[in-house]
Amino acid sequence: MRPGAERCFQGEAGEGRSSGAQAEGGAFCYGMLKSGDMDYFIADTHFGHARLSAQRGFPSLEAMETRLVSNWQARVQPADHVYILGDLFCHNSLPPSRYLEQLPGVKHFVIGNHDRAWMRTENLSRWFVEWGHVLEGESQGLCFTCCHYPMLDWYRRRHGAHLVYGHIHANTTDPYYPYLQTMERCHNAGVDVTGYRPVTLRELIARDRPRPDSARPQP
Repeated sequence: MRPGAERCFQGEAGEGRSSGAQAEGGAFCYGMLKSGDMDYFIADTHFGHARLSAQRGFPSLEAMETRLVSNWQARVQPADHVYILGDLFCHNSLPPSRYLEQLPGVKHFVIGNHDRAWMRTENLSRWFVEWGHVLEGESQGLCFTCCHYPMLDWYRRRHGAHLVYGHIHANTTDPYYPYLQTMERCHNAGVDVTGYRPVTLRELIARDRPRPDSARPQP
């Protein structure tokens, strides 16, 4: 958890304006605005997963991995924080360190369903400042919960907090998907729907802003 993230609460008009921010549609996070770094979110990179690289339309596993690494390096600076929402590796033949040493940023790791095997082979504290199945934090005054899986409820949801998840890739055919689309402040950070790059919470919010039914893309 980022320092101060436990102080998220619903702000009222005029409360704490000198050291906090009321973000549009978001929970009020008192005393937690930061400068000099950015927060990024990414899920389902699947480094090492040759079959998935073909399903994604890449000519080779190397092509997929090159794009993922170059996109990451183009956005993330060493002082930036990156929340990795699971399935970082899958069926990889190279050790995780060969990839992780190429990925800048202060890394927070959320465990996905494909991560348990490689996690047993790595010193996690070398690469991640925290890891777990659910992480909570704040970014530019917005409170959020990170989980690999989409959830129906999360900490401070009714007070404007956001959920960032992965796991479903670009799947829109499962029975839960129409209901998932009705949930506010619920964001898929999987690379299949983010251009294979880390994205900020505000970018996810802008992408998922409610639109008239006539303007919604049809599955």
